[in-house]
Amino acid sequence: MYLLMGTVVFCLDIVITLAGRTCEPIKIPICQKHLPYNMTMFPNALEHLTQQYSRQRIELYSDIVAINCSADAGFFLCAYHLPICAPEFKSRPIRPCRSVCKKVMRECMPTIRKYNREWPPDVVCKDLPSYESDVCIKPESFVKSGK
Repeated sequence: MYLLMGTVVFCLDIVITLAGRTCEPIKIPICQKHLPYNMTMFPNALEHLTQQYSRQRIELYSDIVAINCSADAGFFLCAYHLPICAPEFKSRPIRPCRSVCKKVMRECMPTIRKYNREWPPDVVCKDLPSYESDVCIKPESFVKSGK
């Protein structure tokens, strides 16, 4: 179990609807491995309506995670597409922080270029929230509980 900003997150094998958004268990293996939470919310901030559609987008860029260019690449890719289900923020999904995006981009771009690949065009770091001025998540936002 993980704690995030005072919210307890745990797995329920059910679907919960919050103000038009549906919470559901994360079913994408790469994200089960890299995210410290196991429930996500749809539609997400990208207006993807289903986890299946997000899975297709994640799989397009899973090689960025596989090349291990950044310790935060898996967290970022998955958090970008699979926002945490947080009832307190049901009106808008919590996105990863801009600083995480910039870090992953900075660490991965040399390798991405080496293989003649491109940074995902729909991932624009400057469009993500800043930890100092808005709500967002980064790997350090989560602490493992003593249970």
